[in-house]
Amino acid sequence: MPEEQLATLAKALVLAGGVILVVAGMIEFVGGNVSSYINSPLSGLERAQEGVLAIVAGVLALSGYRQLHMIGWSVLLIVLGIVTGGLGGILILVSGLVSLVVVHAEKTVSLQR
Repeated sequence: MPEEQLATLAKALVLAGGVILVVAGMIEFVGGNVSSYINSPLSGLERAQEGVLAIVAGVLALSGYRQLHMIGWSVLLIVLGIVTGGLGGILILVSGLVSLVVVHAEKTVSLQR
């Protein structure tokens, strides 16, 4: 796949993961049970705290989806995906990994030219 298609895939994954985290975080915050979408590996958190963590992670992911060409944002997405867990976290984690590959591939191609 060319880098443009991979970059588009990474953006779509981070948008989907961010929206899932924000919506599931809101539901979790008000007392609903969406443990399959949010499953934080941080033990000992209450339901409302997991909801707030998911909302913050989702907003961060959504706010930085246009900066996926920067290594720092890719690493931040990987960390957010690991910390939040669940379906939204997995999508964000995969998006961070794909964007990291794209950034590395772009730098390698530009060095060869």
